[in-house]
Amino acid sequence: MMPTAVTDTASRALAITLGLDKVDRDKALKIAGLAFAGYLVLKVMKAFSGGKGSGKTMKAPGRPFRIPRSPFESNPRGYFRQLHSDGL
Repeated sequence: MMPTAVTDTASRALAITLGLDKVDRDKALKIAGLAFAGYLVLKVMKAFSGGKGSGKTMKAPGRPFRIPRSPFESNPRGYFRQLHSDGL
């Protein structure tokens, strides 16, 4: 974390440059902080969401969700046999 004097000096310089008073400056810093926190949350979510992705998907025939396309295309008969054996 930056020392308070450096942070305060930087925020004063920003306020002078943008013509903001103290209340506007504080509000702008809070908004910037929240935006940065949101950005970090999205980066972490992406990092833990399964890597590079699973490739192409398709709507599952007979089911209300999506499935990877390659296993279905490699054995559609097996997919439908499994679908009917599940009782759906």
